Amino acid sequence: MKNQALLKLVPEEMLKWGLFVMKENLQKAETEGARQRIEHKIKHTMRVVGEGNKIMELEKTVKWDKSLGITICFLHDMGRFPQALKNTYSDELSKMDHAEVGVNMIKEQNFVHPNMDIILDAIYWHSRKINESKSDYAKLIRDADKSENYDNFEGVEHWDLKVNKISGNIIRKAFLKRFLGGYTVIDKDFKTAAEWYLYIGTWLDDLNFEATKQMWRDKGYPEMLVGRLKALKIDSGQFELIKKRFESF
Repeated sequence: MKNQALLKLVPEEMLKWGLFVMKENLQKAETEGARQRIEHKIKHTMRVVGEGNKIMELEKTVKWDKSLGITICFLHDMGRFPQALKNTYSDELSKMDHAEVGVNMIKEQNFVHPNMDIILDAIYWHSRKINESKSDYAKLIRDADKSENYDNFEGVEHWDLKVNKISGNIIRKAFLKRFLGGYTVIDKDFKTAAEWYLYIGTWLDDLNFEATKQMWRDKGYPEMLVGRLKALKIDSGQFELIKKRFESF
């Protein structure tokens, strides 16, 4: 089932509203940067729908409501569209918590859905550093969101590295220590491209389902990160520590 066909599982009024949000903000874009960001997030949304579907098909420990899962995947980044009008994806720079903004946008529509609390909860927690939700659907969207970003890794590199002009192969000792400590320890204060690869590499620690982890192993994501760092020619001693860490995934 292709991603467009999966959208038929989204309640009609929610689907129409979500597509309207995308179109409306695209029309509002006054700069090329804003337009490109919105177009990117539209594609991201559709691909997250596909990743969420794959996870639900493979993860047998949960009795999934496929319509509910796909609906959450479709709505998860609604707050990104008004944020992108500010030429950034940064919650800090835009002063917009995109997950909370998205939740409030959905609430304003007064949709009637038997699992609205699950939808809003999953969207609220989907991008937070620590997930305090107990819902399998919050875990699903976190995995699907990260999985799409890795599946479209060159696009993530473009927005996080090229657009922000981040380069370099130096890894500070303190940053390496936090990387080795794992996802809950590391901060988003990378200064170089090498440190960015370590930061995004800790996403491997934050996956919730064994199906997602196996998808990532099958696609060779840990090896991809090792290859990126090898190409940067980082310090050899640091490289061996980092390689061992990724190989343990």
